Order: sequence, then structure tokens, then C-alpha cells
Amino acid sequence: MKYLELSKKEEYIEQYFDSIKYYLQKQLPICRSVLTKSECNYTDHKIVIQLEFGGSELLMKHKCDKRIETLISSEFGESVEVEFVDRHELTGNKHEYFEFKEKQESEIINKVLSQEIQQQAHKTKNISQSNGHQRGSAVILGKTIKGESIDFSELSQESGRVVVEGDIFSLETREIKGDRFIISFDITNYKNSTTIKLFCDKDKFPTIENRLIKGIRVKVRGDVRYDKYARELVIFAYDIMQVQKKEREDKLEEKRVELHLHTQMSAMDGVSSTNDLITRAASWGHKAIAITDHGVVQAFPDAYSAGKKNNIKIIYGVECYLVNDSVPIVYHPMDIPLDGDFVVFDIETTGLNAQRDKITEIGAVKISKGEIVDRFNTFINPEVPIPSKIIELTGITNDMVKDAPTVNEVMGDFLQFCNGCALVAHNAQFDTGFIKVNARNLDLDFDFCVLDTLELSRDCFLNLNAIN
Repeated sequence: MKYLELSKKEEYIEQYFDSIKYYLQKQLPICRSVLTKSECNYTDHKIVIQLEFGGSELLMKHKCDKRIETLISSEFGESVEVEFVDRHELTGNKHEYFEFKEKQESEIINKVLSQEIQQQAHKTKNISQSNGHQRGSAVILGKTIKGESIDFSELSQESGRVVVEGDIFSLETREIKGDRFIISFDITNYKNSTTIKLFCDKDKFPTIENRLIKGIRVKVRGDVRYDKYARELVIFAYDIMQVQKKEREDKLEEKRVELHLHTQMSAMDGVSSTNDLITRAASWGHKAIAITDHGVVQAFPDAYSAGKKNNIKIIYGVECYLVNDSVPIVYHPMDIPLDGDFVVFDIETTGLNAQRDKITEIGAVKISKGEIVDRFNTFINPEVPIPSKIIELTGITNDMVKDAPTVNEVMGDFLQFCNGCALVAHNAQFDTGFIKVNARNLDLDFDFCVLDTLELSRDCFLNLNAIN
């Protein structure tokens, strides 16, 4: 839409300012904070944008004035000049300005530090590489630390200057203004963890960065402060030195053999690599170790290589999952006597699909104490033509069922006939499937123990299965 030949362009351009801000924010996301609480005035072909918290130099650097001039020309057909003015310079209210800038800078630092986690993946170095950067000194920053370390659990805002020790497991770096860097890393003693931060000049940064590597153990001396950006207690370091890493040891004379070990191949369970686990067991003097991942054997190649390299015997295993893939003989078992009453039944249908096809006949006998005591037999009008192939198989024609009752009229009587009895059928899943669907359609309960004579006969006559 173009705003052409408007009598009050001043008013419309000022009302259009929210759209101008949205336009700039889409092109340059940093404009979102700079344009916060900004105002626009338009007079005599000139737009003056007052910035509540400053930032005119930044906007001019990105040629935002030219962007707006082009936009106004396109939308209103008006040639204008755009000027950015920092309001704090006009009013002298710098206190609020610096508070805003401090908050803005902290948000930027936190955002960038979080991105450094991903960048760290491209700078992964192992501990053996770190030895090449020792340069003959354990001191990484400042002076040698001789004081005793305290436990992380003792840290508080009143702790002041402290000495702590732990293994580095996370590391982030970020360049800030004035050719300086922020280095932040987390250390752990495997009971608790804490964050260390330090600021260093650009010329010292490469040396410190090369020495601070994930996995090494460091001793740190610094002040405990509440970091308003991280919103937690942080130690701001003055001195850092690398110390000998304390490895766990197996001091027993008679070494154990681990028979239950999950590697990172065990999804959602193991996290350590096969090589690391086997190397550690070998360093403890273990003669053998078993790999037993959950349902997979992908760790075997790495285990073989690590076992050969470390001269340790690999016991290859797996935690298998047992699935009962046999077909049951009894469905919905109940606590009823074997010599109780039961109903043997069979049905005929128009097809094999219980959801789509219809029942054409139900035949059943009730047996009590080994004798037939009652019978149930009826044709059922399926209310659809019976396919010719089904007629050939069952011998039931459309004429035979045309005057028969429907399944809705029969089903209640049949279930009542079966009441209190177990049901018996040959290939029972098929027959009971049709009965259940029709009972459910009529809101009738089907709660019977069912015995399948087909599966019973297969279990009793195994030689027939072999022949088939």
C-alpha cells in the first residue's frame, strides 16, 4: 500500500513509526534494543528520531538513516532526511542510560557465552595435547598457589578470597570491548561444581586459552562474588595453575572382573566410550571385563581393539530382551474348574473381516459334566448379499437367510445362552472377534474365558506341525 497525495503527511509518517521500527528490527535484530522507547518527530522534510538510551552511532554505522529514507520515499513518495539523536545527551540523564547499557551488555555477553559451547566442539583437545603447552610451568595465570583448597560446599558470599581445586568440564570464551576477553569455565570435584571467571588482555589470551583445556585439573585462587549476569556465586580468578589430576585407583590385591558394563551404545543409559572404559579397567590391573549393552553389540569392534591394545580379556555379552512370541491357548483366563460348564460354538460369516463382514449363522452346544445339555442354532440375516465364493465354502445361500433374524436380534440371546460358561472354538480368535464386535455395537458385555482348540491341538500333536 502506498500513502500518496496525503494532506497530512506529518501525522501519517509519525503514526507509521512503529512500522519503521519493525522494518529495521527485521533487517537488523540489534535495533530492537536501541529503538526501545524511541520517539519520532517529522517537520519540514526531516525525521528526527530521539533514542531514549543512545545508540545513534551504531544506527548510523549500519546506515539505518538511509534505509528509512528509502522506505519513506517508497511508501509516501516523500524525500526526507533522517537524523538520530541520543536523548540522554539532550537531557543530561545519563544514570538511566548507563543502567540500560549495562543490562544490554550483560544480555549480549550471556548470549554469546552460551554460543561458545557450540564453538568449543571445534576446539576439542585431549589431555595429552595439553602437556605440549606446559612450557615448563604449572602456572597458567598469576602466581603459584600454595594454600590449601576448600570444598565447594563451603563457598558463600562471605567467603572472600578462596582456593579451590577441580577438573574442568566446560569452557567458554568471549571477546569484549577494549581488546579484552572473558574466560568462563566450570570445575568439579565430583561432589559439587562451581564456575570460574577471569578477564584477560588480548595479548595474553592465546597463552591462557591454550592452557585451559577440558579434562585437566586446576587449582584456582580468587574472590567469591555474586555474578548478577549468571545469577549465582562465581569465583573471579587471580591465580590459576595446573595440578596433577587425581585418578581413582583399585588398591585391592585381588582384582575384580566387571561382568556388567554398559557403554555409550546403550541408548539412554551408558555415556562413556568403550575404549575409555576398557583402558581404565586395564590401568587398574583388571585382567578381564565384560561388555553387556542393552540389546546391541555395536561396541564389540571397539572392545576388541581396546582389549588388544591394553592386553585385557574382553568377555562379549549383551542384555537380551525376551519376547513371548507363542500363540496362547486360553484367552482371558479365569479361576474356574476344568470340569465346569462350557459352550462349544462356531459361526459362519460373509468374509474374514470382523469390522466389515457379517455373521450368517451361529451354532453352539452347552456341555455340563461331559454331556450336551442344551443347543443354540440359528441363521442370521446379514442384510447384505452373500458373496458367491462364501456360498461355495459354507453352503449358506441368500434364500436360506432372507427370513432369518438379524444379528441385533440374536446376539443378546446367544450371550445369555453362554452365561456362566467358558467358550470353546476352533481358531477362536476369528469366531470371538465377530462376537465381540457385534456385542460392543449393542453395548453388551463380552466377559468370557475362551479356549482355542486349534492351538491346543497343535501343542498336543507336535508331529502334525512338523508334517505341515
